[in-house]
Amino acid sequence: MLEALDGIELGAHDRRIIAWLAEWGTSTVGTVVSLLYRIRTAGADECGGGQ
Repeated sequence: MLEALDGIELGAHDRRIIAWLAEWGTSTVGTVVSLLYRIRTAGADECGGGQ
């Protein structure tokens, strides 16, 4: 999950929530990670950066 957030500044609360989410089932965590990657890609595409 942290790989999908690479380069994003995370605070203590962020890390607690990520640890909590990581305890969920594989399909739930996989869906959240997929959403994070798609959000990053969409943001890069809007800026003309593409990832």
